[in-house]
Amino acid sequence: RSPKKQAIMYQLAQNAQKRGDDRAVVSYFKQAYELETSNTEAAIYYASALIIVGQSAEADKILAPLIPSGKAADTRILSAYRTSGQLSRAVVVWEAKIAAAPDDAQAYFTLAAIHYMNGNIPRAIAALEDAKRAIPGIGADADSVIAQIRNGTAVVE
Repeated sequence: RSPKKQAIMYQLAQNAQKRGDDRAVVSYFKQAYELETSNTEAAIYYASALIIVGQSAEADKILAPLIPSGKAADTRILSAYRTSGQLSRAVVVWEAKIAAAPDDAQAYFTLAAIHYMNGNIPRAIAALEDAKRAIPGIGADADSVIAQIRNGTAVVE
């Protein structure tokens, strides 16, 4: 394992990001990933960078082994999809997260937000209804968000 080398690569990538050098960002994250391909953190960083620069097919290959376990459902991946205008691609990732961890309330709310931002109100509400069935203790929170979606006051950050 190469955690120290990976940490250096992450820093170099973040510095390149501040300079606006997308090619260098991808290159550093790729190097970090290739040092230890089983490192989820490295895979998430690399896939996020690939998504942002429009290399989603390559990102899909990196994320594929992580999706079934729910490990690809990371805010950096969501942010990359959102930034690149590919938010609909996040649906599969969060649906897999829910399948892997059906008691993860945040996953349902995130999936609902993804659907909502994609303009799919019925699926956003359905995700929250699923959450209520899976985790009865969140019914009031889910109902509150459903009401906001229905009356057009829901805000997604």
